[in-house]
Amino acid sequence: MQFILDMGDAHYRIHAYEAGRVRINEQVHERSLVVSRHSLLPDWRPRRVEDLTLEDLEPLLATEMEVLLLGTGETHRFPSMDLLKAVQARGRSLDVMDNHAACRTYAVLSAEGRKVALGLLIDKT
Repeated sequence: MQFILDMGDAHYRIHAYEAGRVRINEQVHERSLVVSRHSLLPDWRPRRVEDLTLEDLEPLLATEMEVLLLGTGETHRFPSMDLLKAVQARGRSLDVMDNHAACRTYAVLSAEGRKVALGLLIDKT
């Protein structure tokens, strides 16, 4: 699925997503990553929602972003309740969705100039 939106001053734009890969700017990524309008953390450790720890989420939680998105792969799956409670205890929340929806949501919110960060889980096994 390709995305065509005016992204304003965003440095990192999601141009396309398909199963197991995302194109950010002109680079294709096939491993989990964290992206915001002005930063990119490639090769993020977790690959599946079951792998997620609070430490893994730190790159998202430490930001000053208004919206934190989590793409959980090809299907929408929630992290453990314990992990979600730990995130909430930090005064934050995660909007959890499948990768297609997460990429679309990131693209739209970023185009609106919103402070948004996306953790995208990509499992190529």
